[in-house]
Amino acid sequence: SWLHWDPPRHLRLFGERGLRALVEDAGLRVLRSFTSAGSAHFAYAASARLERDGRLPGLDLGAVPVGVRLASIAFWLREHARVRRGEGVGEEVVVIATLAGGKEARA
Repeated sequence: SWLHWDPPRHLRLFGERGLRALVEDAGLRVLRSFTSAGSAHFAYAASARLERDGRLPGLDLGAVPVGVRLASIAFWLREHARVRRGEGVGEEVVVIATLAGGKEARA
């Protein structure tokens, strides 16, 4: 019951290495890549609601209990600290690459 495992929209979820390889295979030069913990608290709370209800109608998390909300903030803080230490454990993968002409492209 993980929010981001969202079939059929997400047939494949890429890790940082896989996304870098995909970008390079497309002929771009990767300048840097990293993960972000920006939405970890939302992913935690939404996943908890999916676990509880088996579905997530819309994006309203108003019915998430206070304890789950607090746990989601604690999860975000832990994940954010690990990302800041350079661990690739964030919810999103960010790749910054250059096109043949030198412009930056973000994936």
